[in-house]
Amino acid sequence: MKTLFCSICSASLLLGGSVLAGALDSPVLPTTTITAPQNTANDWSGFYIGAFAAYGTAGINHDYDNNVLFGYSADGISGGVQAGYNFQSGNMVYGIEADWYLGGETGSGLCDSGTTPACGGTGSQPTFTLDRTVGVKGRIGVVKGDMLFFGSAGWSQASITVTDTLQPATVSATHQGFTVGAGLEWMMNNGVIISAEYQYGVYGPVSYPLVTTPDTIDFTTGAVRVGVKLGF
Repeated sequence: MKTLFCSICSASLLLGGSVLAGALDSPVLPTTTITAPQNTANDWSGFYIGAFAAYGTAGINHDYDNNVLFGYSADGISGGVQAGYNFQSGNMVYGIEADWYLGGETGSGLCDSGTTPACGGTGSQPTFTLDRTVGVKGRIGVVKGDMLFFGSAGWSQASITVTDTLQPATVSATHQGFTVGAGLEWMMNNGVIISAEYQYGVYGPVSYPLVTTPDTIDFTTGAVRVGVKLGF
């Protein structure tokens, strides 16, 4: 019996040593952790609101007494507010935006018997002031990283006041027009958007009864806008 017990113990020790040696000789395979890729691109879809500062210019075509056409310019610094909604499909962004601009561009012209062209009668020395504009435009853009490069086009309405010191008379009127523009936006991680845009506008002719025969005025605008938006 003692001999049998010793034989079993010896066999067990031999088997355990063989298993341990095999385990030590086997290579240890490295553990690989697979992490699903994360989408770190900003999402441009949804509502946003914002405010902007702008430097604007205007080129005015003034038809005095519906007889003599002369031109002058206006400029100024002002600002406004805007709100819109974006739809995103891949790297393309489509949206609609409404804005209200305080205006402030102002400038004067002169047309009398001593100017070229010459205006008869009392002549005209108008001061043009862009009081404000409102507009709605469509936007389309391409996303590159954190940047959005876009173009825009839409409807705009401008409120104008013209004061003529040679008449004298002051008349306010509303012009209908359209705007086109292009710009870029940078989205920060907290949803704040920094924007820069150039916008060009064309506004149709309107009669101003500054004299017995009304003058006619139309104009174009150009503005550089820099602002901040907050997305939701």
